[in-house]
Amino acid sequence: MADDDDLVAFVDEEPPQGTHADGSAMPCWRVLVVDDDPDVHETTKFALQGVIVHNRPLQLLDAYTAAEGLQVLAHEPDIAVVLLDVVMETQDAGLRAVEAIRNELKLPNVRIILRTGQPGYAPEMEAVSRYDINDYKTKSELTRIKLFTALTGAIRAYDQLQRIEAGRAGLEKMVESINRFLAPDGLGVFAEGVILQMAGTLGIDPGGLICVARIADNGEEPEYRVIAAAGRHARLIHQPMSAITDPAIHQSLACCFRARRTLVDDRSLTLFCPGRDDHDFAAYAECVSAVRAVDRRLIEVFCSNIGLFAESVRHMEKLQALAYGDPLTGLPNAHYFLEQIDADRGGARQVLALLSVDDLAGTAEVLGPAYGDLMVKAVARRLQDELNGRVLLARLGGCSFGIFGHELIVRPDYLRSLFRPRVPVDDVELPLSISLGLVRRDDMPQACGSDLLRFAELALKQAKRTEPGHWVYSSRPAAGDIQAGGIGLRDLRRALADDGFVLQYQPQIALATGQVIGAEALLRLRLPDGRLARPQEFMALAEQSGLMVDLGRWVLLSALQGLRMLQSQRLGNLRMTVNVASIEFRQPDFLEAVDDALRVAGVMPHQLELDVCEPEGTAGVDFLARRIQALRARDIGVALDEFGAGSGAVCSLDRLRPNRLKVARSVVALGESARLGTILLSAGKELGMRVLAEGVEDAHLAELVGRMGYDDAQGYHYARPMSLEDLTNWLKS
Repeated sequence: MADDDDLVAFVDEEPPQGTHADGSAMPCWRVLVVDDDPDVHETTKFALQGVIVHNRPLQLLDAYTAAEGLQVLAHEPDIAVVLLDVVMETQDAGLRAVEAIRNELKLPNVRIILRTGQPGYAPEMEAVSRYDINDYKTKSELTRIKLFTALTGAIRAYDQLQRIEAGRAGLEKMVESINRFLAPDGLGVFAEGVILQMAGTLGIDPGGLICVARIADNGEEPEYRVIAAAGRHARLIHQPMSAITDPAIHQSLACCFRARRTLVDDRSLTLFCPGRDDHDFAAYAECVSAVRAVDRRLIEVFCSNIGLFAESVRHMEKLQALAYGDPLTGLPNAHYFLEQIDADRGGARQVLALLSVDDLAGTAEVLGPAYGDLMVKAVARRLQDELNGRVLLARLGGCSFGIFGHELIVRPDYLRSLFRPRVPVDDVELPLSISLGLVRRDDMPQACGSDLLRFAELALKQAKRTEPGHWVYSSRPAAGDIQAGGIGLRDLRRALADDGFVLQYQPQIALATGQVIGAEALLRLRLPDGRLARPQEFMALAEQSGLMVDLGRWVLLSALQGLRMLQSQRLGNLRMTVNVASIEFRQPDFLEAVDDALRVAGVMPHQLELDVCEPEGTAGVDFLARRIQALRARDIGVALDEFGAGSGAVCSLDRLRPNRLKVARSVVALGESARLGTILLSAGKELGMRVLAEGVEDAHLAELVGRMGYDDAQGYHYARPMSLEDLTNWLKS
């Protein structure tokens, strides 16, 4: 009858229940009613109560103005259909709302049914097409059947659009996983794509999906781990399968792995994807209704190929681990570390820290390399436990670790505090001392990652020279000078070829007589602006690039030729001191190179003294002792430079037997209050060495070192470094 077909009569029917057989709630289709007439809201609500459309009940939301409706759409997710009045606060409020839904809120899938009580305000055909309006009805003609039919068609269209979008998103995720084969989360991205694709195919909510991988390596007990999940299950990502607390989900996944096939029931689908060598994975999905036969066939085809593709992703992840990972600790390596710093250009107040465990080499030499590896892994574990997820962390080699992050975390006091609790190594709790070199990115905003690391290395070297367990920030002026000068490897090579390096000389004084006994040759690099850069500003680059050997031999020959020129002017029986880097000293032909330089310059061996740094570890002492013995057999002098600033032991002096001991300025500056200075002075005297005080800056310190019994001194109090011409004039005066 006609009366039975009107909207109000629809209320009196027995409403179907929106629940499953077990009493659990069904997911709903959400419908927004936007109308300025409260009676329309009430009538629609009663009319649609209990209605099931496409296997789901309806949930109605209310808005009484177009603006209110837009607010609801902006904040409420998953609204399938909008029943929208055309004439509300203005005659075209509904049409303006449609435009905002599509263009401002960017909601292309929401279906829109326009309703109006005034037929004269129907939308034009172009508006219906442009804004993808599903239907248009006058309120008088919107009977029960027509409302149900319009809603059913709109909801089915919305569902199909959502499936298409989910499928597209899933395919995009899979394509992304191909493009990100070398990214750390390649398999995770791929698994996420799988569950999104499956959700789109089956028309289910991806929020109820969990993907678990079975990993079985080297015959060990297989491990089952969640590699992708969404919605309420997102917390399970990277957790073992045992962390899934829902017994139905856990049982379904376990059965799927045991049976090695896809399992389907009325409420769920557990997708099995076989892989090679038992590297399988399974995805669990909650379903609103039983899976259709056509969907099952599609799933079988999907599964037959997906496991093989996942295996390709896994192989590429292994290649990524080799390229970007450290095999000993599992941390990223230097290559990955620098790439990530270069990619992160926008962060402010960031600091790069280079952390090094003091005297690890000596420990490894005494206890063996295997124990050294255990120490490295123990340090890596401590850093991961305390810093993981808050900073960029990498092992850069040996027992050196790179840390990059915000200055509130990457700061010396905090990083050092991480090692105050002793570190367990091979069932023994060891106290570890760490040194730090740090550089603030804000001081060098244009510097790349390798430049920042180079400055941190310079700072670390300075920290180790000061004392073990010390830290130093790379100074901003020095860093700025390097950036302004644009110093790079090409510049160093050009300087070496085109006389860009220069030597300055600082006199050394015998305290007992006040006579000049020699000079130390100091290397400088002349920058384009005329400034002379000190070695700490470019030496790390020279050493890392392998240029240090050629540069060191140029310094040796140039210094000896300078000494020969002084001798030709009869300016005294002087000795020339030349610094030798560790990498030079260890060259197999080092002794022959020294012999050649003496011969070419025409200088007697006893007029040359080589400055070498104190060694690290037992093997370093043994090698240095042999080299010193060979040099002294040639009548060439050897001095231990900056002794007392590092970790060298006084007891090693008896084995090394250099001609001279140069006590570091940091020890000399403390004067008689420094017990270490007194010990070094006594040890050197007892072993027949001359002891030189470095860094004597004023008359008070000159008087003090003389009273303490130092033999020689060097520093600004006597003379600053100067050119060979200025040294000649200084000696003449």
